[in-house]
Order: sequence, then structure tokens, then C-alpha cells
Amino acid sequence: LYLICSNSLIDNISYNNENIDYIRSLRLLNSAGEKAINEYCQKTDFSNVFAIYSSFYAASIDTAKYFAEKYDLVIKLDQRLNDCKVGNLANKSMTFLSNLQEHDFSYKESGGESLLDVGNRMDSFIKSVNEDALVFTHKRCVLGLLLKYCTIGYNLDDELILEFNKEVVY
Repeated sequence: LYLICSNSLIDNISYNNENIDYIRSLRLLNSAGEKAINEYCQKTDFSNVFAIYSSFYAASIDTAKYFAEKYDLVIKLDQRLNDCKVGNLANKSMTFLSNLQEHDFSYKESGGESLLDVGNRMDSFIKSVNEDALVFTHKRCVLGLLLKYCTIGYNLDDELILEFNKEVVY
């Protein structure tokens, strides 16, 4: 499996909106993101891949479409690949929530998900795939999955570090 995520999105959005998870799902790649993924698609060879999976989020589908066209494959949508649900932030910032969750992996806002929740959801998906595949998802989802398999540490700036086989992967 190859996990791919893209975070070059159109428009900043207010995270103090009760429909935040829905609004996030509709965001498209910006022109820089479209250009970067198109160039990446052209220079990489995934000819051994037999399936393409994506979250329901527009940016993931936008990213996956280049590979689907190149390899003549259908994009299979799976909600387990959807981004981490933010929930009700009230007056907190997304940066505050992200930092908190990177220190307390079970923390979640009302109506939201923790990194452990997302990791379990992603792990369930990964274990259900029985073919070589490209998987288009989101940074928080990859982080949640990595937490299940990596050694966890923090650098001198108290930033999360994940190691796998003695190599830093996050």
C-alpha cells in the first residue's frame, strides 16, 4: 500500500463553525496542489497497483484522479479514509487542538475524534485491503495510523517524533 495525502487546499476556513467537518470535506486542491500532484503523478511509477482508494473528501478525490486516469483505474471511496473529525472547537484554534492531540492521543472534542480513534479506523481499512493499492487520505489519518506502529518520542521543542525501524518517519 502507498499512502498519499495532499494539503494544498483552496481557501482558509473558519474553524469556529458548527458545520466544520462538512465544510472541510468540500475543499478542493488549489492550483499549486493540482500542479504538484500532476507532476508527481507523471514522474512516479505505480504500475504495480491494482486499486485506488480515496476518502470522500474533494481534495483526496482531486488528488486520486490523476492516478486513476494514468492507470485506467476506478477510484473506490471509503469513509474510513475520511479526515479526523474536528468536532466542536468552541473558542479553541485548530493549532491548539492539533498540539493537544499530539500529546494526548485519546483527546477529542465533543463530536470529534481522537488520533487513537482515527488510527483504529485506518488500521481497519488497511487490514481489509488485499491488493497493491494507492490510498488517498489525510495527514491526521496517517498520523493516527503511524501511532499504532511507531516508537513515540518528542524532540527538545516538545514536538512529536515517530520512529519505525530506527528511522524517523514523522
